Amino acid sequence: MKTTFIDKIKNALTFNKKKEPVTISERINIKLLYRVKGHTGLHYPLAKGTDKAGNISMRNWLNGKTTRPHRSMLIALGQTFIYRNEEPPIHLSEAFDNIYKLSGGQTVNKDFIQLEQVCPNYDPDQFKKYHMEQLISWYNEILTKTDQLAA
Repeated sequence: MKTTFIDKIKNALTFNKKKEPVTISERINIKLLYRVKGHTGLHYPLAKGTDKAGNISMRNWLNGKTTRPHRSMLIALGQTFIYRNEEPPIHLSEAFDNIYKLSGGQTVNKDFIQLEQVCPNYDPDQFKKYHMEQLISWYNEILTKTDQLAA
């Protein structure tokens, strides 16, 4: 049986029930999650390509609302990195894993974790406080949704 694009998305966004997860990256594959500029929350694509105008159907991961942004309005979480001083950048999933370990697998607020704990030796010129707030928001959203899927 051939696996369709939608099946691949559903599999990537389905909670990993095979073993007790110890990190976010073991809970879910974030490669198919996107931030849509001008919209709150994380989204995933409903189709593989775009229409002639360059728009793609996206669904909000938490509330299920659909939107059709232009592809230039998308930021892929799976291709996002945090840059560090004189060291290779870390992938966003690694940052989520660091937050997960620091919080004991619980949701967090912006005052709970310091930037240096999540990404040691981060580049302050490229990773600002508001980036950390967005990172925590995404972490909480992923944790909430994967907890719902586990129930």
